Amino acid sequence: MYGSIKKLSSDHYDTWKPGISTILSAMLALKIVTDKEVKDNLPIVYFAINIVKHESYKKRQTLATTTILLACNPEVRIYLSGITNMKAIWATLMEQLNSLS
Repeated sequence: MYGSIKKLSSDHYDTWKPGISTILSAMLALKIVTDKEVKDNLPIVYFAINIVKHESYKKRQTLATTTILLACNPEVRIYLSGITNMKAIWATLMEQLNSLS
């Protein structure tokens, strides 16, 4: 749908990251992953707008999380066990694998 890349293993993080970044960008989710877009909480006066924005943000966040997890081999997913925060997933992959590739 948005593209495909070779699943991440411990030996090619440096080439995987630009590919997954391109896919996440096409999903309009890269800024969420890199924490450059945060969920807006508008005043209650803008309740309907806030709901729509929240639903869009949550959908893109879920797509990004799922895409990243599915783009990793099981050996890499072990590092992500129990992590649900998107920013933490992104940072963990970089910390664990950037120096190995």
